[in-house]
Amino acid sequence: MKKFIVTVLLLSGMAGFSQMEGRKADKGMAMSDLTPEQIATLRTKKLTLALDLTEAQQKEILVMQLENAKLRMEKREAWKDHKESVNSKSLSPDERFEMQNERLDRAIAQKEQMRSILNEAQFGKWEEMHQRTGHHGHYKGMRDRKARHHGK
Repeated sequence: MKKFIVTVLLLSGMAGFSQMEGRKADKGMAMSDLTPEQIATLRTKKLTLALDLTEAQQKEILVMQLENAKLRMEKREAWKDHKESVNSKSLSPDERFEMQNERLDRAIAQKEQMRSILNEAQFGKWEEMHQRTGHHGHYKGMRDRKARHHGK
C-alpha cells in the first residue's frame, strides 16, 4: 500500500510540473521567435502609445527599429556561431572591449537619431523610459523589491 501511495504522489507531482511548463509557454512569445519586421512594428507601436507619435514620427522610428532589430538578429547569430566554433562562452578582454565600444557607439547614434525625430517633451519622456528599462532601472527594481519584502 505504501508503494502505491508513493507512486501516486510522484506521478501527480510530475503531472503538475508538466502543466506548469505549458502555462509558461502560453504567457507570451519570446521576441526571438519574431521576425525583425514584427519586432520593429511592436516596438514602434509601444513607443506610439507611450509618446503619442505622429504618423511621420512613426515611419521614421519604424525604419530605425527595423535596422536595430536586424542588427540584433545578426549579432545573435554571430554570437551563436562564435560559441559553437570556440566552444567557450567567454570572450577575450579585447573582444569584450570591442563589443561594448560598438554597443555604446550605436546607443549614442540612436539617441541622436531619436533627438532629431522627437520633440523636446517626447524626447524627455523617451529618455526617462529608456533609463528605467536600461541597466540602471534593473538595479532600482531590485532595491524596490528588497524594500517591499523587508517592509521598508
